[in-house]
Amino acid sequence: MFFLTEELMKQNFTANLSSQRVGGTVPKLGPYSTPFCHAIEAWFWASGAIASRRDGCRSGSGSGVVRPCEPDDVMTCLDQLYQKQRITLAHARVLVKWGERRVAPSAREPAEANDARLWGEALLRLEWVMRAKGILA
Repeated sequence: MFFLTEELMKQNFTANLSSQRVGGTVPKLGPYSTPFCHAIEAWFWASGAIASRRDGCRSGSGSGVVRPCEPDDVMTCLDQLYQKQRITLAHARVLVKWGERRVAPSAREPAEANDARLWGEALLRLEWVMRAKGILA
C-alpha cells in the first residue's frame, strides 16, 4: 500500500502509519473543519501528529481546530506522488527530516541549500495533490 513509507522505514526513517487506507480517499469536509492554507502547514501538522502517535500519545492536536483529513491522508498524497515518480526518495527524505525538526531548511545556509531546493520542489507537487483532495483551501 504505502510504497514510499516502506522504503523510508527500511532506511531508518520513521513514518509509522497505523491505519492503511486504500486508494485516494477524499477527506471528509465537515461543516466545522478548517482546511490548511499552505502545504507546509499541512506537512508540519501531519509530521507532528505522526511523531506524537509514534511516541505513544493519543490522537488529537489539542488546538481545537478540526482538520479536513487525518495525518495519514497527507502521507498518502506523498506516497501517490512517489508511486507516479513525481518525487524521488531524496525529496521524501528531506520532507521527513525537516518535518521531524518542524522547521524548513534555509537556502541561505550552504549546508542546507540542496535540502531547501528539494523541500521546495516536493511541497509544490504536494500542494497540487492536497488541493485536489480538499486538504488545502
